[in-house]
Amino acid sequence: MFITEMPEVRFEDIMVIDWDAQNGPELCDPSRLFVIDPKYLDTCVDGTVQVCGIAPDMPVAVGAAVEGGNVRVRVQGSESARVVLRLTAIRKGFQGVRLPTKTRAEFVKNERFIRKVHGDG
Repeated sequence: MFITEMPEVRFEDIMVIDWDAQNGPELCDPSRLFVIDPKYLDTCVDGTVQVCGIAPDMPVAVGAAVEGGNVRVRVQGSESARVVLRLTAIRKGFQGVRLPTKTRAEFVKNERFIRKVHGDG
């Protein structure tokens, strides 16, 4: 797993949804559930996963919200579209941690680790 640098320890994930209402009458409902990757959910504090970005490939009304281990997506204005969702959640073990104070020695140790992992050191 990789993490975006920010004040909190969060993991993010991207979901790409191909919305096609022409495949059958059951798909004409403007609201559907899509399963979040269970491996991603296992790394996150329960109840902290949320949608923080939505980008459809055409001008449509779209909304999304997390419901348990799924994302409910609503699309209006098109029978087919590709929707990209960005999810964010707190990493397990880091709930309530924001901009923790670290010593210089901890910083240096972390920098060495990062360089070793990425082959720079």
